[in-house]
Amino acid sequence: MFEKLFENLANRQNSENALSDITWAFAQSDNTFRFLFLKFFFDDISITDNVLSFHREYRRAYSRPDFYIETNRGEYIIENKIFDRNHHFKKYQKSFPNAQFGYIANYKISNIDAISIRTWQGFYEYLINLIATKNDKDFVRLLKSYIAYLKPVCQFINIENMKLDSLYSLPMLNAMVANVINNSERFGEIKYYEKTRSLDYNRYGRFYGLKKVGSKKVIWPWIGVWFTVDEVVFYIEISQKWFPKAFAFLKASSNLKDGEFYLKPYFDDTYLHSFAFELKETHFKEFNSIANSKEQEKLLKSFIFEVFDFIDEYI
Repeated sequence: MFEKLFENLANRQNSENALSDITWAFAQSDNTFRFLFLKFFFDDISITDNVLSFHREYRRAYSRPDFYIETNRGEYIIENKIFDRNHHFKKYQKSFPNAQFGYIANYKISNIDAISIRTWQGFYEYLINLIATKNDKDFVRLLKSYIAYLKPVCQFINIENMKLDSLYSLPMLNAMVANVINNSERFGEIKYYEKTRSLDYNRYGRFYGLKKVGSKKVIWPWIGVWFTVDEVVFYIEISQKWFPKAFAFLKASSNLKDGEFYLKPYFDDTYLHSFAFELKETHFKEFNSIANSKEQEKLLKSFIFEVFDFIDEYI
């Protein structure tokens, strides 16, 4: 019943402020949940610490962070974002010069000195794993209720075994590609171009804004499937508009050839002036035959990063 209640609540209360309010309410209601939430960011937190205050939108000077926590060890600030990228790090550091800082978002960003950066996906998985270790039925019920709320708000999808020629698999495909990229150490920051629909004429996927660790440049490959009545193709699009240097390299190259996982890249102007790296049919069929989603993800990762390795100089 409680899980269903919070699933329904998420249908109406799904903004960043609502997520912060619900998280604060859980933390105020259960000391163990509050400890786990803080420990997720700060290693020095102990279950025996005396939490003097846990505030929502605590105001000081011109700052109003999402969470302000004061313990016998000191001050802690946590900022929550779902998709918004309007960051306030410098302002908070001026207003709370002695605090430790945590930041949690529904996307990956580059590491920032003196700020503990986490993702909602990471917290979701952290709680899922905790459930298996807890014997307290009431606490497990509380965790499951919070997870039931968090999952739809952050649009998490359970990735199951899929077939790339099945409509049912399309939403899971975007989630799997996002997992592959988010779990890579190559990219320190990832963005999603929300103005472009996942479903376009005869194709499904999205543009991924990727910033290589140590780089200031963001590149925008498109990754997804193209389909007709007769065939389905999984491919990566390197367009002149969104990835100009790699496109120029491919256009000028006279020695393009097959890789282990991709066919020889070819020029395509169906959507944009671009070059397409297409997953080989043998690997496409292999993907569809794999019964385990984790093994499918490994194959997808091999394909995606073989392409990125080929154009690495231009990323």
